[in-house]
Amino acid sequence: MAITIKTSGKNLCAGLQKVLKLKPNKVLPILECIHALKAGNTLTLTSNNLETCISTQVTVNEDGGDGEFLLPLRAYSMLQLLKEIEAITIIADDIEVVILYGNGNRLKCLGERAENFPGEKPTKILSSFTQDHKAFGKLLHTAKKFVSTDDLRPAMTGVLMTGKNIVATDAHRLIEMEFNPGVADLKCIIPVDFINAFSIFESTVMVDITEERIQAIDRKGTSLSCRWIDARYPDYQVVIPTENPLHIELNKKEFLNNLRLALGIADASNRQIAISFFHEGRYELSAQNMELFDEIILHGNCTFTVNDRDIAKFKISFNALFLQQVLDVNGAELVTFEMDKPTKCMIMHAEGLQMLLMPLQLLNEEEVETIRKEAVEKLKQSDKAMQEDAQDVGATVVPFKKKVIIASVERIN
Repeated sequence: MAITIKTSGKNLCAGLQKVLKLKPNKVLPILECIHALKAGNTLTLTSNNLETCISTQVTVNEDGGDGEFLLPLRAYSMLQLLKEIEAITIIADDIEVVILYGNGNRLKCLGERAENFPGEKPTKILSSFTQDHKAFGKLLHTAKKFVSTDDLRPAMTGVLMTGKNIVATDAHRLIEMEFNPGVADLKCIIPVDFINAFSIFESTVMVDITEERIQAIDRKGTSLSCRWIDARYPDYQVVIPTENPLHIELNKKEFLNNLRLALGIADASNRQIAISFFHEGRYELSAQNMELFDEIILHGNCTFTVNDRDIAKFKISFNALFLQQVLDVNGAELVTFEMDKPTKCMIMHAEGLQMLLMPLQLLNEEEVETIRKEAVEKLKQSDKAMQEDAQDVGATVVPFKKKVIIASVERIN
């Protein structure tokens, strides 16, 4: 029996755009289709890649029969061109979908049989809570910036959600944010695919944690379901120092400007920068590129506070890109670095959250000089090879001269 659906192009494309937040599974052709189920004046659109499932509802005509069909993804690019059309009619019968619009314009495409489309198996709900979609989405997207991309550590590729906080780490950076869903025994590792698709919601969401999945649904009937990561999250509490006698307070905007300048010079392999904090209330930020012989030195002011120790100077090294990302999350004008030793992580607090950043190993002067000599020797060998190649063709090459080029920018306020 054929199904007839009448709606506007804008209405239909808005629903399709939500379910297409999901990356299709190209292994099975049927998963490259969108499942459509008409019941009365409601058309439910669903996409599924076996790991994540998204559904949303679109208002259509009440007559025309009820039923289901599959709309191929390739039809979406065509429908996007029709989103300004006021009236679109879709006639679906078995595997054939016909789209009518305008003065007799007709688009036909073949899909798959709707009964073969995989559905979700109901599982036991372990815990549930309600959250504002904007606030919850902001927490998830902030935490996503700190997750690992290493598939050998599956637990760290997701975001840990408990009854007290939301945590994410890649073993170099860590963020812990306060979170109170009202469920004490809550513990779940949320995959990035769930977070990427969470923007589909437009109202308060009900979140359910089942035996296999995390699922959310809003008041408009839009739902998102994803298999949570079944792995043991590392005990991150053991790396957090219990005592941090050194507190450095500085202006975030000024420090970020200096950091971005240093990032442009730092070695691309590890983005290493060194920061020296002085008791008299200033800091020195430096970066070097051993291969290009570039160096940058920047200065700024800070507040240097030490508890129970006599420290005149404190030097530590970080990955500049990671430090910049941590600072970008902190919305305060003045930021405070809490530290203990150059080999232990730095802690930064903000309203409702704390962030950790692991340091890099500092090179001593002998190691730096060794690296410089190796780079110079490599350039000399390259120059010698070019000379030999040039002689074969009768050309002339200007010989390399050992010269250390230092780009130094200093700023003292």
